[in-house]
Amino acid sequence: MTTAERIGSNIQAIMKKNAVTSVQLAQHLSISRQTLMNYLRGMSTPDCIKLIEIADFFQMPVQDILYGNDHSQTSVLFRSALNYSDALSSLDTFSEYIDIYKYLTTIAGDTIHFFPEYYDFPIQAGSSQTLTKELKRELELLAKEQRQKIDAGNTDPLHMIALLEKRGINICFFDFQTDETFGLSAVDGSYGCFIFVNSNKAITLERMIFTVFHEYAHLLLHRSYYKKMSNDKFEDRAKFLDKMANYFASCMLVPRDYISAHEAELQNITTFDVLISLKQELQVSLSSLVLALQNYGYWGRTIVNQYFQTLRELDFEKQELYSLSDSEEIQNYFNSIKNVKLKRMLKTAYANNRINLDLICFLLSCSPMEAIQEIQTWKPVNNTNKILNLINDELFH
Repeated sequence: MTTAERIGSNIQAIMKKNAVTSVQLAQHLSISRQTLMNYLRGMSTPDCIKLIEIADFFQMPVQDILYGNDHSQTSVLFRSALNYSDALSSLDTFSEYIDIYKYLTTIAGDTIHFFPEYYDFPIQAGSSQTLTKELKRELELLAKEQRQKIDAGNTDPLHMIALLEKRGINICFFDFQTDETFGLSAVDGSYGCFIFVNSNKAITLERMIFTVFHEYAHLLLHRSYYKKMSNDKFEDRAKFLDKMANYFASCMLVPRDYISAHEAELQNITTFDVLISLKQELQVSLSSLVLALQNYGYWGRTIVNQYFQTLRELDFEKQELYSLSDSEEIQNYFNSIKNVKLKRMLKTAYANNRINLDLICFLLSCSPMEAIQEIQTWKPVNNTNKILNLINDELFH
């Protein structure tokens, strides 16, 4: 059964269950009865807008239209630092995002849905539990192995993100409309793994980079816990899982041999200038570098605790000294690798008139004018009239 036939069959079953006629549904969708019959027979598929309208009409999620009652449940893992009740209230937004994203993969003909290796490390509950030396060593070796798998070499973290997406992880930068949440990851049984990174303007580029590899650690290490994490009674265990993810991310971004190459400088630190210089070279946050120095035995727990205490006292925990965002070159490179796969699929959907401006704005977390600027990069010159119509609609309607 083709995708179009499956969607048509699902719509027919839903119409029958709700005693809705083809005339009623066609009128609601503002389409001809013949167009609806083409949907039902699998001769064509409704676009994203019509799918949402159908789902709204029947008051059900879009995924029920796409997959029927047998669709796999997407399970979401939140960082333990979140307020779980607030985070869970946002799940509908991410479920809708994933549904549209999956539909775009169908339009784009993307049949590669990748699941990374799963490493079943034994986990014990208890928020007071610390990482053992043995576990730290295993996580460091795993990070080294993963760098080799994506062929990271001596590349910078932003290029590593591009390599990770090239490997098959769906990485989506999306404004969560809050700076309290950094990211989340999700697993769909049919469409692979997703990493959502909060691109809110209040969140530093360094934090976004760290979040990608933090969530990647969860995908590698903790997929069996995803469905359980929505329950608050697992919060203690979640804190320990985050400790593991933080350690892995630190080792991915700042490998031991990188630090060893600067050992002479690090043994005689008298000012933060040395750390600032090294952080800029490695393109990581200062906090990530400090944690790496602790992980590899260059700094003790006392000085590290003092560092973070000072950040709290100065109310500087969410800010970054000499941020990567201050570099126009780095910011432009980040923009060039951000949501590359998503933009490619949007381009295909737009070229086939399967998506509108509002959905582009939603998926890219951008304004209508920013979306129009993005669309201009997709279309050849002879489609100028369509761009002008979008601008006219935005400015005068």
